[in-house]
Amino acid sequence: GPNRAIRNIQEAIDRAAAGDTILVDPGNYRGQLDIQKDLVVRGAGVGSTRLWNDGNGTLVSADQVELVFEGFTLDDAEANGARGGAIFAENADLSATDLEIVQGDAREGGGLYVTGSTTVVLTDATVTDSQADRNGAAIYLGVGVD
Repeated sequence: GPNRAIRNIQEAIDRAAAGDTILVDPGNYRGQLDIQKDLVVRGAGVGSTRLWNDGNGTLVSADQVELVFEGFTLDDAEANGARGGAIFAENADLSATDLEIVQGDAREGGGLYVTGSTTVVLTDATVTDSQADRNGAAIYLGVGVD
């Protein structure tokens, strides 16, 4: 039914309505998140809710949305020559709280790549052991899309 537990975060995102809050239990989750609607995605906290991907692409992508993303460790994110190892946000208002990014790798924005956004708020967020081929080993903030 509609109230059943969903074990896959992307499935929860796909089923959610714009403006919903998704609560993610503690645990290790493998995969990528593609967010195309305004959402709050809330994990149980750094070290408790871990999203990882074995270096197989950007972990969290958000385009033209308002996203509140909090309470996660994002680990082992490699964008494979693209932008934004752990988080790629384009034309998206982003608020990230209680966030740890570890081992991000990308062409630009090894940990976090944000461009075209009007609001970016990072609170209690750390980026470590991340690298970029060009700009922003930890964070890249751009003012437009190129």
